[in-house]
Amino acid sequence: MNLAPKNFYLMAGSVIPKLLVFAGALLVACIVWMFAFSSTTAIGTADIYWVFYAHLAASVVSVGSFFMLAIMSLVMILRKDSTLTAALTMAIAPTGILMTVFAIGAGALFGRTLWGVYWVWDLRLTGLLIQMLFFFAFITIANTPGLSLQRQNDVRAGWVAIFGAVLLPVAYFSFDLVTPMQHDLGNSLGRSSGQDAPILISIMLGMFITYATAMILARTRTVILEREHRAVWAQDDALEGVL
Repeated sequence: MNLAPKNFYLMAGSVIPKLLVFAGALLVACIVWMFAFSSTTAIGTADIYWVFYAHLAASVVSVGSFFMLAIMSLVMILRKDSTLTAALTMAIAPTGILMTVFAIGAGALFGRTLWGVYWVWDLRLTGLLIQMLFFFAFITIANTPGLSLQRQNDVRAGWVAIFGAVLLPVAYFSFDLVTPMQHDLGNSLGRSSGQDAPILISIMLGMFITYATAMILARTRTVILEREHRAVWAQDDALEGVL
């Protein structure tokens, strides 16, 4: 299939509602499980390990979004005429920030019950914080005023994402040598009698992935229209009421 901007725009428009419905269904399934079937992570109890599972799932989507941003940035730099790739990078970054902020917030909330404080320089939380700064740097550079400089801004922002994708793993493991991880992941996953952890993480991960994908597609459509508004297909479809 030819993924020209027009084809992608129309395809994404048909997929987004289905993704949102599926994400909503997973959210309902998560709540039903915690209310009706969970014995250790039920909502309203003192045990908030379900917050840690949400943190873990959001972190996976957050980190995945960042490295996907770096990959798409590299493709964008190599393919100078790829409007679609540039639009995808511009769409991934805001969703990545949202997932990162959620992951940090959930991690801080869980850390408050575990360590007695909302923040410690745990390498997971610190890595997410550094990643968020790279996301912000990408968006700031890519949105520098000046339409005539759009390609240059895209390339500069792309190199920031690529540099971050190289730096973050190095910083992550280097930080672990100086400040060992405060919280053992294996103990947390086994905390809920070995049952709630895999079920809730799977449901939450599916929900976050589905929702993030829908948001990326929606933002990509917006960026495509912003950059292709003078194209013949965009003007014709606008006149026909398709857009």
